[in-house]
Order: sequence, then C-alpha cells, then structure tokens
Amino acid sequence: MVTATKNETKRATLQVRVNARVKKDAQKALKGMGLDVSTAVNMLLHQIVITQKMPFESRTVNGFTIAQEREYLEAAKEALSLRGGKLYKTVDKMMDDI
Repeated sequence: MVTATKNETKRATLQVRVNARVKKDAQKALKGMGLDVSTAVNMLLHQIVITQKMPFESRTVNGFTIAQEREYLEAAKEALSLRGGKLYKTVDKMMDDI
C-alpha cells in the first residue's frame, strides 16, 4: 500500500503538448469512463511509479507491437527475396516496370 507523507501531498503542474485531435478524442473516451485527462495522467504516472514500467505495450499505427511489426517486415523482405520479388518506392515506378 502506498501512503502519502506530508511532502507528497504537494501538487506540481505538468504541461504537455499533444495533437489537438488526440486530446479531443481522449477527453471524449475518458468522459465515458467517468474520468478527466488530469485524473488519467495521474493514474498513468502512479502506475509507472508502482510497476517501474509503462502499463501498456506500445503499438505501431498498424496495431502491432514494435517487435511484431519488425518481424513481419523482415518476413516480407525474405519472402520477396526467395521468390525473386522486387520492391518499389512508388506505384509509378512499379507501373513503369510492368
């Protein structure tokens, strides 16, 4: 159990810059959970202190963990090389080659 001492009850201000759309979407999601952004940030920071790690696994824009995405990309490169495949930087370059 974590108990607050006299000094730990003092408040500090935290300023962060976030994408405006992300902030709006997060506020909406948190409101549905009965929370505000300040409470959610406090919960996050408390979990980091308690567990000494992030309380979630980072995901790429594709929804994979960083390790999963790296693995899938390597597998795709290997499959292309085994099958004599070719990578193109743009669709136009691919169309020129067809």
